[in-house]
Amino acid sequence: MTNYGGDYEIVFSPKVIETFERYKREYQYSIEAGGIIVGKTEDKRITIIDITEPYEEDKRSRYTFKRASKGHQEYMDEVWSSSGETLTYLGEWHTHDQQKIFPSPVDYSNWKKIMSRPHNSEIIVFIILGRKNLAIWIGTRNSIIYIGEIDHDEDYKKNT
Repeated sequence: MTNYGGDYEIVFSPKVIETFERYKREYQYSIEAGGIIVGKTEDKRITIIDITEPYEEDKRSRYTFKRASKGHQEYMDEVWSSSGETLTYLGEWHTHDQQKIFPSPVDYSNWKKIMSRPHNSEIIVFIILGRKNLAIWIGTRNSIIYIGEIDHDEDYKKNT
């Protein structure tokens, strides 16, 4: 699926779409879930190939998801190596028990920390998966840009 968000073209692999659809269908939102986003960027084209899902070591509650390095980092290291260093860490995703998605102040704070890490790419993707839609932000060294919401039911079916 492709979404044109301003100057950015965002492409989701079928595997990522299926995972997000599964969360929409089956996830009860009693505790938040999340993980890392894996893919590649070419100019302003962002291709999201895979995402991790919660590991046992992650801290999860009704209103928070704090990703532990263990598990996610090992997976990212394996993907980086096996892809010939072409697939990389693109950002983070997590769930919110919301119909209309709004990032919390904690989300913005965490995003700014991630964007400031010198080893991360120039473009970082942040996704919040709500009950109806998912919302996307792009982080650069200087700003966080809201790309928009994608309706699970309509946009995924049209573009897959």
